[in-house]
Amino acid sequence: MKLKRAQLLISILLVSTILVAFTLRISSIAIPNNNNSIIRSASGPILLNPDGYYYLQTAKEIASSTYSTHDSKRIFPSGVARPAIPPLLSVLLATLVYLTPLSLEWCGVFLPVFFSFFLTIPVFLFCRLICSSLNSVVALFFCLTAPIFVIKTSLGLLDTDCLNLYFPLMISYCFYSFSKPNIFSTDVKWLSLGIFHIILFYWWWDMAPSVVWAFTLPPMFISIITKLRYCSIKIKYFTLLILFLMSIMCLFFFSDYIISLTKDLTGKFSYITQGTNKETQFPQTSLTNLEQQSYPLNITLKNLSKLYFLPYFSFIGLIIIAFKRPLIFTYLLPISVVGALSILAVRFTIFLVPVYSIGLASVLNCIEIQVPWKKTYIVSVIILLVVCSTLTLKSPNFHKPVFSGEVIKGLKIISHVTPENSVIYSWWDIGHPAIYYGERATLADGAYHAPLRTVLLAFPFAAKENKLAANYIIFMANRGIRGFQKFSNIASLGFDESIVFLQTIFTLGPEKSRRIILKNYSKILSSEYPLHWWLNFLFPQDGPPVYLFLENRYFKSNFQRSLYHYGTWKTSERSGTKTLPTFVFSKVPVSSTGALDFPEIKINYTQGSFSFSNLFTKDVLLHGIQILTSKKEEFSYVKGNNTRTMTPQLAGNITPSKVPHLNASQGEYYLSVFPKQKTLLLQDRNLVEMVIQDMFFSPQNTKGSYFELVSESTQNYQLWKVTGDKYKK
Repeated sequence: MKLKRAQLLISILLVSTILVAFTLRISSIAIPNNNNSIIRSASGPILLNPDGYYYLQTAKEIASSTYSTHDSKRIFPSGVARPAIPPLLSVLLATLVYLTPLSLEWCGVFLPVFFSFFLTIPVFLFCRLICSSLNSVVALFFCLTAPIFVIKTSLGLLDTDCLNLYFPLMISYCFYSFSKPNIFSTDVKWLSLGIFHIILFYWWWDMAPSVVWAFTLPPMFISIITKLRYCSIKIKYFTLLILFLMSIMCLFFFSDYIISLTKDLTGKFSYITQGTNKETQFPQTSLTNLEQQSYPLNITLKNLSKLYFLPYFSFIGLIIIAFKRPLIFTYLLPISVVGALSILAVRFTIFLVPVYSIGLASVLNCIEIQVPWKKTYIVSVIILLVVCSTLTLKSPNFHKPVFSGEVIKGLKIISHVTPENSVIYSWWDIGHPAIYYGERATLADGAYHAPLRTVLLAFPFAAKENKLAANYIIFMANRGIRGFQKFSNIASLGFDESIVFLQTIFTLGPEKSRRIILKNYSKILSSEYPLHWWLNFLFPQDGPPVYLFLENRYFKSNFQRSLYHYGTWKTSERSGTKTLPTFVFSKVPVSSTGALDFPEIKINYTQGSFSFSNLFTKDVLLHGIQILTSKKEEFSYVKGNNTRTMTPQLAGNITPSKVPHLNASQGEYYLSVFPKQKTLLLQDRNLVEMVIQDMFFSPQNTKGSYFELVSESTQNYQLWKVTGDKYKK
């Protein structure tokens, strides 16, 4: 009877734990703004992460039987080679769509939440090796509710992370069970299950085969060595001989594959933890990716638990396991080592979650042994779970999609207003969504945005002339990054020289460029590459239609500054042009004439100064003010080269500490007033002069034949047809 009561209690606690974890993962449903809601948007279900659309697109191709080994829509015009077997995640999505009435988007939104609970199995099994079922459930609670794990497996975050913890931990448990003295049938069962999980893991994380082998090979070899302890001398020597011969064969026949795996592993590690190519002097793209940044210890602990002291107890528990159960500890080493790399990049923190919970189980076991009153301990554990559940559910994390429903609406319009062979020019993170919704080719995406590609992609966003931006966009859409490299190699120009050359040529156009090339760049001419070849190469005559997609996120604070920073990059200085910090003032009552009804903000239109409460140590002197209504009204206050230099006190007061690589110590401020949006934008003059800002906020003022607005002009997105200069022989 007592056993049944205990089992019932464990079952209730386990179900309650899963319900709490499930509630945390779907908390984003409660976002009040439908435009930012994952499931209530007018555009349908929206994924949190842009890269998730890659798996949706692949699943769509599988369902329509159009999947091929070459993806011509990615990194146009070269395209991307793909494996003959599509990713397992996409296969599962396509299967779900086939078997259920759900749409692909709905499957993609809920699948990561469902898969996250697979981790329950190996964590509970490992915990049961060192503690009771009650303590295992408690440890499981802190595992499933770990903030970093909740975020990574939330509603709408479609990525491989939802099973990236389950596979390595389950593989370790299978080989641990295999290493014990069992009957032959049990050995076969665990060995087969382990190998089966390795195959699935390799298919699941097909983009990182080297990481998969790093997780799976250690437990395999440990289990074989451990298993030999229970075998006779003859079997031991025979097994070691077979392993030695197999190693020689692998080195002889698969040496290239082993070398490629090693390079892939070191390359991924270097990219995630550093993101800088020191040899080519290109920027740290990791600075724009939160997952590749390193955080202080207290932030790492916060990602593991809202109760900061628990990870310390977990560490003590792991030490106890290492001394008392060393064999179990060795099987936890691979995932522990990867998790420890979180000191270098937050991307690795998620791998600490199962290890953290197993360490807690060890500590709880020690406490339970020392407590003489079992009922008191059980009641204390239940109270702990109730309190932690209440605190956790009281402050859930609301996750907004990177792209709002309105931006998704704009991407869907692309397929209706552009020809099928069109190319969409946009920032790299919109690459996958543009292919999925717009069904058009793009130049970069979440998998292809290396430092060189990032800089080249950003160049037209930082341009200050329509002609320059349009000609460059057409060149990149037709020639791609390989075309730029081909040009640099043939012309024997460095990166900075190449950019200056292109900037000059694209600003002048093909006709005027003839004289400039003959006069200043005659060294690039030869019998193989004469003048007409260069002009035809730089100004393509026949190519696909090209469109520029702009969205409101480009003009938010540091995003626009990053675009300008990368778009003005110089390898000689290892930096782009830095800008003054941007400030956005929302919900400000302002009339079409610029008159304010907001006492904290003061604008002096006569002298050209701006102040906001006590944010600044003194009034900010402005280079100019523009009021953007149906017409653009401008006021200029700086004459000649009189640069407004910021005082050190002012610079120190307004410089955000998070983006030091973008911050200039001096410059000129410009104030943009948006009466319709009730917004004021205080930003560096360089940002105001960017072509894309003028196009987005004043589309009616964009004149000429280079850009034509083909979508409606909204506050969220715009689609522009790009036309460059044509070379005529």
